[in-house]
Amino acid sequence: MKRRPPALDEPHRKHRSLTQEESRLWLEEMGERIAEILERETVPVRVKSAAPAKKTFQAGKQPPEPQAVDAHTRRKIVRGRVKIEATLDLHGHHRAPAHAELVRFIERAQAKGISLVLVITGKGRDGKPRVLREELPRWLAAPPLQGAIIAYDTAGSAHGGEGAWYVRIRKRRTT
Repeated sequence: MKRRPPALDEPHRKHRSLTQEESRLWLEEMGERIAEILERETVPVRVKSAAPAKKTFQAGKQPPEPQAVDAHTRRKIVRGRVKIEATLDLHGHHRAPAHAELVRFIERAQAKGISLVLVITGKGRDGKPRVLREELPRWLAAPPLQGAIIAYDTAGSAHGGEGAWYVRIRKRRTT
């Protein structure tokens, strides 16, 4: 059963405030958890300059590294205003065949002029490594796909959430 939003004339229900003891316990617990997380894994941070220089791809030079899908475009995709033109499901594939299939898929999509695809890697199962999910960003940022990809980001919940990726493909240059 769906919750209905409160009517405009209904009073807003407020939650009770935490006591000092509850606040202290919460801060202690969260501080310990954050410290554990920071010890376990290092999170890469990208720093953008105030006015980034516009990069252009020229023959013989390294293509630009794919970026994350910008928030405005991501909202459009999630809300269905931008259409996903093709989907690749990599469930059940091992690492090497999945990489080969991804390369073929992106090359075919680029040749057809497709600009947005959904790549489904799966979320992984309890206790098992999420190999494809972890490898996909590396594959997209490295040759041979690096020059073909504009941006990529995890999908919204309607499209698979953590188990899928939005991938924006660069238009093929015709000479």
